[in-house]
Amino acid sequence: MRKIVNNITNNINKMVFSRRKPASAIDVRIVILGIILIMSCFIDKVHGSDLKKSEGTENEKIESCEELKVRTNDAIGIFTDPDNTQLNANPNSTQLKDQYQDITGHWSREYVHKLTQMEIVSGYGDGRFGPEDTLKVDEFLKMTLRAMGHKVEEGATYWAEPYIELAKKETIIIDENEFTDYRRPILREEAARIIIKAILKEEEAPIPNHTSYIRLRLPDYKNVGDEYKQHVLYSYALGIFNGVADGSFLPKKALTRGEGSAIVMRYLDKSMRNPMRPKEDEMVVVIDTYDGKTYEIYPPSKPEIIDVIEVMNESMKKSKGYPLLTYNAADEAIFLTLYDNKEAFEESSI
Repeated sequence: MRKIVNNITNNINKMVFSRRKPASAIDVRIVILGIILIMSCFIDKVHGSDLKKSEGTENEKIESCEELKVRTNDAIGIFTDPDNTQLNANPNSTQLKDQYQDITGHWSREYVHKLTQMEIVSGYGDGRFGPEDTLKVDEFLKMTLRAMGHKVEEGATYWAEPYIELAKKETIIIDENEFTDYRRPILREEAARIIIKAILKEEEAPIPNHTSYIRLRLPDYKNVGDEYKQHVLYSYALGIFNGVADGSFLPKKALTRGEGSAIVMRYLDKSMRNPMRPKEDEMVVVIDTYDGKTYEIYPPSKPEIIDVIEVMNESMKKSKGYPLLTYNAADEAIFLTLYDNKEAFEESSI
């Protein structure tokens, strides 16, 4: 009991009386909490015999005091945190104060908050972010390059010129005439190509089987420019774009600032992605025995191929020899080779 009281007293002394400035209202609350804790533990000690009958043993009461001490210290931590950084640490917290007055309740709120904290996006300077405003080509290039880890000084004549040159160096832009006006709104198909080029510097491209599955399910795929088709399919396969309510991509529609924030944040955080994929019972998993890679095979144009893969997987389980299954993603072909034993396989692969 004495040890508990001493610990509480020391905590109060450190929090209040060791300060050079006068005690504030917060300090008074801390002292009150400490006094309440000491009194509650003292009462428990004096009337321990009565409490044993109704609420447990003396040891249990001391443990409850220790628990209350921990809770009090937690409360002290909040009281001495005037900016509520503990509460604001989670961007999803309902107590998070919006950085911009026009994103409260907007679907892109979480993405915008996180990118602002990472200094990848910023508002207009008047308290607005403009999530429904159109995003310009130069603005999206800057967002993408900063998400890639680049920070450059803005140009004196035209602020985006250093970013444009860096984008060309990083091959985010390949064709010198890809954009004739960087100040115009960026289209969704253009944004898809830029962000996918950035992603493919770090991640593997989706296998053709996945993009074939997606191509058959995009209502307006035919409206996508030929030079953007592959990148649009990749963006769905990787979960960067999700389309609108009816599944359309709307390739010629200008990208909004909220949409651009979501795209860049999904590039940075894979947990925020939602790849287009079939239900679990509509696909099979193939583990390439040779290279150890795992592939999810989606329903192709000929569903019977799925049946063949399932038969192969079952055959491998029943085989008494050494089965070797390989998958050629480029040709969408799967092979099953049976050897008498592992030694026979190793001899044949020398």
